Amino acid sequence: MSGETIFKAAERELREELGLSIRAKKVLKTTRLKTNNGIELLLVFVECYCNNFDIELKEHISAIHVSLEELKNYEFIKGDLEFVKWLISQ
Repeated sequence: MSGETIFKAAERELREELGLSIRAKKVLKTTRLKTNNGIELLLVFVECYCNNFDIELKEHISAIHVSLEELKNYEFIKGDLEFVKWLISQ
């Protein structure tokens, strides 16, 4: 939304898409990605805190909690894959 901070956007998106009430804490990583049609995107990965993980799926079919090691068993889109590799290496 116009004028919205990165943290407020993360909080709103997780509330709208997963029904989670979270508090965004800090930016972990940013990366630029060029789409197939030449549009450049800035991806911002934000660390968030949540007291209750009762997920309400509003935009997604399913959700699971996995360990960092288990992330290697899943496929990710290009922008997310770079972040997942970084996260596992930490």
